[in-house]
Amino acid sequence: MKIIDTENLISDHNYLSRIIVAHPFDATLAQKIRQITIRRSERYGIAKENIETDEITGHVILGVGHATCRKADYEALLYHEFGHAADRMSPTFQYSEEQKQALSPTESKCVMEIWNAYINSRLNAVGLYRPSGKICCGTLNGSVQAFPPSTEGALMAHMSILEHEGFSCMRAEEIVQHIWQNPAITLTYTEIIAVVRNALTNKGTEYTPS
Repeated sequence: MKIIDTENLISDHNYLSRIIVAHPFDATLAQKIRQITIRRSERYGIAKENIETDEITGHVILGVGHATCRKADYEALLYHEFGHAADRMSPTFQYSEEQKQALSPTESKCVMEIWNAYINSRLNAVGLYRPSGKICCGTLNGSVQAFPPSTEGALMAHMSILEHEGFSCMRAEEIVQHIWQNPAITLTYTEIIAVVRNALTNKGTEYTPS
């Protein structure tokens, strides 16, 4: 597994490699990833960690900021980002670039938000999730609120984003809480898309988990 980091954004590549080798989603993830390119991913000086994966070539692009390594939840961030890579590279998750490209901007944002909650729920179940520890603000149930720097606050932030994109507050809470409280459930990319489209279309009906 080759690591390209021309800006030295991650000082300890061995630490990164150990996280990939020990990733709970896929014991063979390190064998599937052939190359990791680390690049700067910042806007207005704020890092927005992200990951891109080519499932065919095994090439991964990890976006981080100059201060990512110093964040309190640094380890959890790496486990989260490579959770996306593990899911994309798993046939059972059924990730499809064609399906992604067919999503509207609203659908795409909601799919990613539910996927993020799904990843964090599974990491939390094995003790590898940690909230950022930062207070953030958003609108929940029509009211602007400050979300606490805790797991509860992180879940509220997921709900807030879904509500902002068109989910009813009730539906957003049902979905996020169900995923968080049931980490053993198996969701596919196709199923997440179906959940999003159903929630955006049928705002008054109850969420029925698979």
